[in-house]
Amino acid sequence: MTRATVLPVLAACCSLAVALPLSATDPAPAFPGFTGLLGVPTANVLEDGIAATGANHHNPLPAQLTRVENYFFSLGFAPGLELGGRVVNGGRVSGGYIRDLSFNLKYQFLDLQSGLRLAVGGKDVGGEAQFFRSRYLVGTIPLSSLSLTLGYGFGPDLLDGVFGGLEWAPLRFASVLAEYDTNDFNLGLRLNSGRILGPVTASFTAGYSGVREDTEFGIGLSIPLGGKKPLQPGLAAGSSAT
Repeated sequence: MTRATVLPVLAACCSLAVALPLSATDPAPAFPGFTGLLGVPTANVLEDGIAATGANHHNPLPAQLTRVENYFFSLGFAPGLELGGRVVNGGRVSGGYIRDLSFNLKYQFLDLQSGLRLAVGGKDVGGEAQFFRSRYLVGTIPLSSLSLTLGYGFGPDLLDGVFGGLEWAPLRFASVLAEYDTNDFNLGLRLNSGRILGPVTASFTAGYSGVREDTEFGIGLSIPLGGKKPLQPGLAAGSSAT
């Protein structure tokens, strides 16, 4: 997907979002498991006591890996602190197979009354075999039905440079996602079920990966622990890679 194709779509989303004074959805995990858009993090975190889990086929390194499956679990561990883990199964383009266990963390150190939030985080922290390492600083601010995110990643494997995106929520159960992940533009749609089994909620996310030129999809669940209210999760979308 080229910039000439994506930029008009982003502009249209921004115009509609400003025109419609609607509320945004709750924070939801992205592809890697941390709260975010499709593949990039936002400055939002899971509330203390909220757990999220999901599965997908997202492949952030198509030049190196193929047939990637992701399984993750995230938790609002304490106010402002989100922890998570992910298991990745996949094949190498050069031949062979990988199984990688990685750890993510994010800390929201600023949450102003205006809605502006700032956070720092890291993905693929620790472990012997590291494929998806990144450290980042990110800010998010809500504007009516639109939520804008801008950040900077320090790599070395992913999110190396400026990244950002937006989430437009015209309906409580649906939101449009658009992002730049330092490599290409991605577009997606997140659908939320509302409560299905007591306080548990489910989600489905579909998207288009610009770098892979392929569709993506994923499912997930959000489970409040200790009586916390559920989020509307939009868990990691994954690619329909072959």
